[in-house]
Amino acid sequence: SLRVFNEDFRKLEVSQTIVRDLMVLDDKADCMFADPPDNIKLGYDEYDDRLEAAEYVEFLNELIEFGLQNARTSYISFNAKHMTDMGVLLKAFQCIYPDITVRWLIQGFTFGQHNKNDHGNNFRPIIRITTPETVLRPDAIRRESWRLKNGDKRANPAGKVGGDVFFTDFLEYARVTGNSKQRRNYHPTQLHEGLVHDCLTMTTPDGGIVIDPFMGTGTTLRVCKGNGWNCITADISGQYCDEVVKEHDLWSHPKGGWITTIE
Repeated sequence: SLRVFNEDFRKLEVSQTIVRDLMVLDDKADCMFADPPDNIKLGYDEYDDRLEAAEYVEFLNELIEFGLQNARTSYISFNAKHMTDMGVLLKAFQCIYPDITVRWLIQGFTFGQHNKNDHGNNFRPIIRITTPETVLRPDAIRRESWRLKNGDKRANPAGKVGGDVFFTDFLEYARVTGNSKQRRNYHPTQLHEGLVHDCLTMTTPDGGIVIDPFMGTGTTLRVCKGNGWNCITADISGQYCDEVVKEHDLWSHPKGGWITTIE
């Protein structure tokens, strides 16, 4: 099922939604994929992207805690300017939850930002937090490598497991700009569906459950729909919810929000 809520992620009752709406006897999702606002003064529909620095750090802190409480694995994609703050937060969480493991991933940009005064930003960090309940599925994300394409006998015929940089000799997950077929222009930002797909495939079983606290244009929801994963997602913007509901033909749920089933 695809379940959409028009509310702040901190109000989501994930375990109750899993049992009541998805009819799955579980208290956690398999994976969370979150792409929160970057606090760089973008023009979102309802969210104010101009928090004070300390307030935004607390916002990230609440997001990490939400993922740990509600999912076996968490991915958070965020702006590189917040890497120091994110590192400090994660170190503190590892003291509280010593069994978690943090892995840093990188999304490289095909066309990075130009800055005539300094290095332009050419990447976006993604953290992956795994727990003892996480099961990694590397064979599920194998791709044809450059060596395999070019007949190198050293190449593994099964393909290559993608590395921790999502911009290599066989993966190109560019930023989704205005001329992309994936682009939904009613929202200021959007991640590439292939990037989300590879992250989720590594840690989500067949028929698994994914949560996305910042639905936006519904990128995670589309990836889940195409791969047979259940998805619980939320956004505070009524406009963004209306656009996603229209695109996927969702129907109103008696407990609020919208829902539909997938094949």
